[in-house]
Amino acid sequence: MHDTNEMVREMLVAGAHGYILKSDASTHLAAAIEAVSQSDLYFSSGISNVVMDSMMNSGDWKGDEMSDPPLTAREIDIVKLLAQGKSNKEIATALFISVRTVETHRRTIHRKLGFNSLAELVRYAIRHHLVRP
Repeated sequence: MHDTNEMVREMLVAGAHGYILKSDASTHLAAAIEAVSQSDLYFSSGISNVVMDSMMNSGDWKGDEMSDPPLTAREIDIVKLLAQGKSNKEIATALFISVRTVETHRRTIHRKLGFNSLAELVRYAIRHHLVRP
């Protein structure tokens, strides 16, 4: 329900593995429950943006990660699913979007990160703790 930097930071420090805004519940609740039940993290896009802003403004964003352009919450969702071996169609179904939208996100992700292959994307996901090896 709350999307202030302080509340989100407190929630993360307390050990939350997921957080969705009340306004996002109808579209994100099932996906959030599924992700957290599989020991993944899940944050709705509004919260992901707050977390990213907080990290970048607090100086917590350092090292190799700083050289990578930040991905949107939806792009991170897609990277996670791709790294888990999901097809475009499976991703579209899981995220309630069209296959064409998944393909567009994939092109954008590859362009942002400068990758040419799925293997590079999987390495990125592992390095950034989006999936477990």
